[in-house]
Amino acid sequence: AIVADSFLQASSFGTVLYAASVLGIMAAPVALLMIGGEFDLSAGVMVTSSALISSMFSYQMTANVWVGVFVSLLVTLAIG
Repeated sequence: AIVADSFLQASSFGTVLYAASVLGIMAAPVALLMIGGEFDLSAGVMVTSSALISSMFSYQMTANVWVGVFVSLLVTLAIG
């Protein structure tokens, strides 16, 4: 068979939607900017930078997760 029998279940559909939600959250603002006539390439840099900074503060510097999130928001606001 080309498609597994368990693929057409509700749980697999939820998994696909969960994985696509990350791309959709980033694609919607970029699409709105492009519709408005602007072209912004910094969206990918912002996501990567914020993930890197928050994980560095949370894991390597053994800080609270919310401290890492707050610092990453401050840095990405300064970048953008």
